[in-house]
Formats: sequence, structure tokens, C-alpha cells
Amino acid sequence: MTTTPKMMRAAAFLFALLLVNLSVGQAVAQTTRYVVTSQTYNGVDNSMATPCELAPCPSFTTSMKIQGSITFAAPLAPNLSVADIPASQIVAYHFEDGVTTYDKSDPRSRIFVVKMSTDGAGAVTNFDIRFNRWNVAPGTGDVTGRLGYFEARPAAVSALANMQCMGAPSTSTSSGETDTCSSVNFGADTVVSQNIGGVVTFVLAPAPPVPTLSEWAMILLGLTLAGAAAVVIQRRRMTA
Repeated sequence: MTTTPKMMRAAAFLFALLLVNLSVGQAVAQTTRYVVTSQTYNGVDNSMATPCELAPCPSFTTSMKIQGSITFAAPLAPNLSVADIPASQIVAYHFEDGVTTYDKSDPRSRIFVVKMSTDGAGAVTNFDIRFNRWNVAPGTGDVTGRLGYFEARPAAVSALANMQCMGAPSTSTSSGETDTCSSVNFGADTVVSQNIGGVVTFVLAPAPPVPTLSEWAMILLGLTLAGAAAVVIQRRRMTA
């Protein structure tokens, strides 16, 4: 089979497409996702004013727990010691505490603290994560300054809803996230859950499979042969 300029251009295009896919695959492989799961709450306080001061007026139960995941832009470095991880290095997160959902895509969710410790191989040995979510928008006082909050450590979790933010929203000195609340107060309708002494797991999630170089080579070969066959068929149709 004679190689034509059109076939060469097709092969060059397929090779360029391969390089783009390979670079994207390598970038995806660099992100590191961890799954976080607590035991169910062993303490719940749903006492509140009736009617509560400011809806929503949720209730925790002892069947609820904190669960979700957090994804870092790169693998955690070895030998970290209670190191602050800035919000700019957290590409995704999603947590649920039974009442409030915290998600990176939610404009009302905030990263308050993410501190990590690792061993010499980069495996997690300790952690401290805390998140805010404003009920309406960042604010102060009883009306606009209400938020959900949770924190998780290896042997303790707590979650709160309808907390009052008493100080002006500020930038977290840990995560660098703006409009977080560093000074809170319990209102008459604040509800609380916790599990002290329970186990909280922080587990590295399996990485998505990325084709190896040999697999990409086979893909490229298959695409090239398919492109060449299409060109030959087109040429035969034109000369028929």
C-alpha cells in the first residue's frame, strides 16, 4: 500500500491526539483522592427554641455520620507534620454530615482548616479537617450569619447546624479561603452531634486506570490502520 500525503496528515493528527490524551491522563493521575468516613454519632443534642429562631430547623440522629471525600492537586508530601493544605491545592471535596452537604462547587461552602501529617512514604498518619457552609450568605449575627460546621480528626467528629457567626467573615489563616467564620456562638436553635472516641478513617481512594505507553501505542496503531483503510476505500470509490 502506497503512503499518500493525506494518510501522513491523518497519522500526524492521530499522533498529536495521542500526546494530548497522554498528557491529560498524566495530569489526572497526579491528583490524589481520599475517602473519609466516621462512625455514627454517639451524642446528639437537638434541643432548640420552638419555633426555632431561623429556618431551616434540622435535627441530627444517632444513625447519621460524616462521610465524603477530598481530592488534592498532587500527592501529599512525605513527613508532613500537621501541615496546612491551602484551598488552592484542594481541587474537589464533598462531605455530608446527615444535615448539611459541603461541596467544592457550592458557593456557600468554605474550607476552614485542612491539616495533614504523613510518614516517610507520604501515607496519612494524622489529619484535622473543618468546613463551613453558610445557610444564606456570609454574614454576621442572627439573620445572615448562620452556618453549618463540621470537623473530623482520627478519633473524634462533630457537626453543628444553625451556628451563629459572631465575628465578621474573614480569610482563614489555615486554608486561605475567604469568607470563613472563625468565631461562632450557640443560638437557641443550634443543633449538635458528635462522636468522641470513635474511629474516623481517611483512606486513599484507588486511582483511576491510565493507559500505559504500550497501550497507547496499540491504540495509535489501531487508529492509524483504520485511517489508512478509510483512505484506501475512498480512493477506490473515486477511481471506480
